[in-house]
Amino acid sequence: MSNALRIGPKAIQPLLERFPDLVNEISTGGATPLHMCGMSQENQMSTEYIIQKGGNIEAIDTYQYRPLHRMASNNLAIGARALLEAGADLHARTGRGETAKSIANEAGAYDVLKVLQEFDLNHSRK
Repeated sequence: MSNALRIGPKAIQPLLERFPDLVNEISTGGATPLHMCGMSQENQMSTEYIIQKGGNIEAIDTYQYRPLHRMASNNLAIGARALLEAGADLHARTGRGETAKSIANEAGAYDVLKVLQEFDLNHSRK
């Protein structure tokens, strides 16, 4: 799955057709495919597809991170936006009390901070 995430839906689709449970597979460090989408610029491009196929947007890895936290730690704004649009909890906390916003602040993840602030502002008005 790791290699397929870098390539995108054309590589992921055949895997999921054959092994549908891979969409929420647990790998090293308790990471699911959505956590792995938060590991690189290329992988983040598969976030929306994994969500559409049933990826758990609130899965918690062994570091107590959800996929949104992982996007924040690596400044992956496209993946963060996809997770938020799918309903990821903007205010979810890790076991150490961190939020996506605090993680992004600490990492200097300004692209993600912009998305988080925009999303928070737009959804607090509703």
